[in-house]
Amino acid sequence: MARSAVFAEHEEFINAFFPMPNISSAREVRLQPLKTNPFATLSNADKLNEVVVQAAFSKAVNEHNLIPGFRLRDCGRRPDLTSCQSRKVDSALFRNERATASLRQPWADQVLPVEFTRDPVSFDYSNDPKKSVGSADDQRDRALDQIASRAELIHAVQHRVALFMLVVTGPQIRFVRWDRSGSVITEPLNYVKHWELFCDILWRIGQCTDVQLGFDPTAARLSPGDPDYVRMTTAARPQPTDVDEKERKLAPGEISREGPVVFKYVRAMFNEAVNSPWPRYRLEVPNGASSRAFLVAKPTFRSPRGAVRGTRGYVALDCATGELVWLKDTWRAHHLISDKEGDVLGRLNEARVGYVPTLICHGDIAGQDTLTLDWWARTQNPRTTDPPKSAESPTHDAPPYPHPSAPSSSGALKRKRDDDSGRSEDGIPLPKRVKTGSGLPAILEDCPFQLYRHYRLAEKEVCMSLEKFQNGRQLVFLVSCGLDAHRQAATLPSNPVLHGDVSGGNILILPRISQKADGAFIEWTGLLNDWEMSIPINSKTTTPIDYEKRSDRARQPTRPGTFQFQSVALLTRRKKEVEIYDELESFFWVILFYGVRYLRTNIPRTMIDAWIEDFFDPHEDGDEKLGCSPRKLYAIKTQWLTAIGPHALKFDSRMDNVIADLEWMFNDHYATWEAWGWHEPSGLDWDYRELGLTHDAMLEELRIKLERPYRDNPDWKLNDKIGEDVPKQDGQTSSTSPGRLLRTNPKLHALERAAHRSYPHRHQPRRDPRIL
Repeated sequence: MARSAVFAEHEEFINAFFPMPNISSAREVRLQPLKTNPFATLSNADKLNEVVVQAAFSKAVNEHNLIPGFRLRDCGRRPDLTSCQSRKVDSALFRNERATASLRQPWADQVLPVEFTRDPVSFDYSNDPKKSVGSADDQRDRALDQIASRAELIHAVQHRVALFMLVVTGPQIRFVRWDRSGSVITEPLNYVKHWELFCDILWRIGQCTDVQLGFDPTAARLSPGDPDYVRMTTAARPQPTDVDEKERKLAPGEISREGPVVFKYVRAMFNEAVNSPWPRYRLEVPNGASSRAFLVAKPTFRSPRGAVRGTRGYVALDCATGELVWLKDTWRAHHLISDKEGDVLGRLNEARVGYVPTLICHGDIAGQDTLTLDWWARTQNPRTTDPPKSAESPTHDAPPYPHPSAPSSSGALKRKRDDDSGRSEDGIPLPKRVKTGSGLPAILEDCPFQLYRHYRLAEKEVCMSLEKFQNGRQLVFLVSCGLDAHRQAATLPSNPVLHGDVSGGNILILPRISQKADGAFIEWTGLLNDWEMSIPINSKTTTPIDYEKRSDRARQPTRPGTFQFQSVALLTRRKKEVEIYDELESFFWVILFYGVRYLRTNIPRTMIDAWIEDFFDPHEDGDEKLGCSPRKLYAIKTQWLTAIGPHALKFDSRMDNVIADLEWMFNDHYATWEAWGWHEPSGLDWDYRELGLTHDAMLEELRIKLERPYRDNPDWKLNDKIGEDVPKQDGQTSSTSPGRLLRTNPKLHALERAAHRSYPHRHQPRRDPRIL
């Protein structure tokens, strides 16, 4: 969830998001305004414990029915035990029809969360290294972190376009609207002093529909007893026809020829999702001019905390076919050079590219774009239009703010506007935006926000993560499948593409049933997934993309790819374009990462996480920007991978030959480029580079290692995987994953520097890497 915020005045915010309804559509017309202040007991709220404030605030709202149709209640336990659980009880508004008699309501039923905190919240969030622990700024950041983590979890558990939240700090309250781009926040309002105005706002909230309050109208919440709810329960039960996914030769008649084959791991994943405390939904996915329905519960995959796009992956039940499929729900950056992932997959499927997912349907969800950027643009322009509104804002004219029941002195609550503030009171439309070379309006060149659009994609295959591989030989084969898919996609006669994010998380395992001369077999194959960052090869410009310029980030907001698996060239040259050989190198890093992480090596098990962190995770360069780790750079230039100290990394299996020979290929490539000063070579040197580093050469290298017996060299070992449980060093509490950003291990780095002094750069004669 993005932490950047845009400040808005109460008048703009309330009229845009909680508009005054037509009297005929109002749920309750308050004929006699309140005569006494319902929040009078909270006049000294800044001196009270937040638990006391929470109880008194809830009592005032509920006893006076300030929000018709809602009750302010305590929430039950959060459905995700891995989330940041608050030390205090969450509170939220619940619809009366979902409000139960119990003291705490189901957490997933909340409509509008209310956060109580004693610390002022620093919504202009920044990681300032000068902040000291215990400082006022540090306390404010902790308060924001708690609020943002709750907003992020609500977005994950529910299906929303936006989330509204009330943040109560003593006698002050803020109104916040979160979306995937950031948040729009009002200045603090003293709800005790200006209680009439505040009560009027609460009444307006009570008149809003679920869509106006941020819920996604294309996601229908299911309740026990609904036909689709029952259908999900039935589909989650194991069936006698489910097939074990283990690799083996199938016995005659073991698999029924009637209906699609469902592997046991797929059923188990759906069963786990359905039997979780997360709510169940019926989602609509665009399918051309119509839509297609899918049933989902808890996501099998969820973006790590802090990820802006909020990607969720579900094992879903296809309502049309009754099959279990994969559904991806995300907010894609709406920039200029990326195609929709489904469009790319459709072309790959049409071209019969192997080892890629099979598209069912996909599309943008109509009318669901983030609004935070629009609010920011209004604050930067000297002339302003009406504030951006939610998709379901009424079209009738709202009366001038404030509501007639509010005191006329409420105008004093507005933030004072300077004469040179650049705002207009007359509502004159914005001037026409001038297009720039970036393709963005000139006003947005330095905007801290991105525009995101809601997007869903359904695929036929439900896969296992790469970490489930059984041994080193299988790991190399699975990666070679992904490499073959990359080769086919990059060499298509029309619309060739690069993947854009070759990483361990995007190479999956798919069991397949194959027919051979001696019978039927279940074989595990690799699948190259997640083509949303793909780069069209035939439309790339000859000018390198400058990722430090906003204008180029408009074309490609961030350099594509997962940092840990990016090539050394990309990590050391910020203006470099992504090219084929960069992604070939990424496949090599996937083999090395998963080999060290899960296979038996001469690295002490307690040092595996530290070794991976020091080798793969980003390091700060002199400009305090993330760059290539010295260890990774040294390895690719010297063909020398160390375990600890000067000792070479050893697997004691055929994996040693795979790593060594792939290192030769990339060392030759970088040596050629360095010889030409990082300019494009020509003639024989160019031919040599092409000979040494192509899809075919790398695939042939892997094929030879997988099949041909080696004389005087170790063979593959079928029991070389040590599992996922790696002991930690003292004080080491976190596990390594490809997407994490960790600090360099000082002890290990010192050992590596000492090792570098132990041997010089290895000058070896070049050779054709395809020759054993």
